[in-house]
Amino acid sequence: MNRRQIGLKLALETAGRQLEIDTFDNRLALQKLVYLLKHGGIHLGYSFGWYLRGPYSPSLTEDAFNLVAEQKAGSADLAGWAFDEASARRAQSLAKLWENIPEIRLPRHLELLASVHYVLDNRWLPGDADPATISETLKKYNKEFSPDEVSSALVRLRETGLLSAA
Repeated sequence: MNRRQIGLKLALETAGRQLEIDTFDNRLALQKLVYLLKHGGIHLGYSFGWYLRGPYSPSLTEDAFNLVAEQKAGSADLAGWAFDEASARRAQSLAKLWENIPEIRLPRHLELLASVHYVLDNRWLPGDADPATISETLKKYNKEFSPDEVSSALVRLRETGLLSAA
């Protein structure tokens, strides 16, 4: 297990999630969750580009599958590894983005948050773009999020410091 994989496992656990990749929805949620952690200050070494379902990191997928294989083989030992206090607090704070979201809705919820963040962070739109404009832009990329959903995502992203207040 390499340092990045160790960091991934620690970040997920600290943020109240487990590494699960057995379904497409679990892999989707993992991608968006790690994207949000990264932009919240938990730098695990993954870079993200835009893909069909929003921000995506091929190296994260590779690491996740390798880590699961190591865990199944019984070699995923994290003894002696821990997050520093500031990173742990930040990961726990970011977990507010997905707490109280039913598991069945979690992948779409995380996809919405990560997609809205991505288009604004990468300046596809100005930071003061209204929810309707953001929704229309996302629809061009086959993301069917309503202006109300986008508005809710903006509030949550701002509350956790992932976007500055408008």
